[in-house]
Amino acid sequence: MPSIAEKQENQKQVLTVNELSKRKVVEHNALIQSVAKMQKTALKMFELAVSCIDTENLPENNTVFLSKTELFKFF
Repeated sequence: MPSIAEKQENQKQVLTVNELSKRKVVEHNALIQSVAKMQKTALKMFELAVSCIDTENLPENNTVFLSKTELFKFF
């Protein structure tokens, strides 16, 4: 199984909910402080959205798209 570093640069990687452990999670201190105040459902949705961010190719407008089906599978 090739590592992520060995994959082509232009190749897109689609991860399912079952592969959450393969995603990178990066947090800023301000996010950690505000996350502590969230309710449980909102916190889980936030964690899923943050895990979808590609840290090597950040979105230009800081928008993350998450499908309803993936969100429902997560819960």
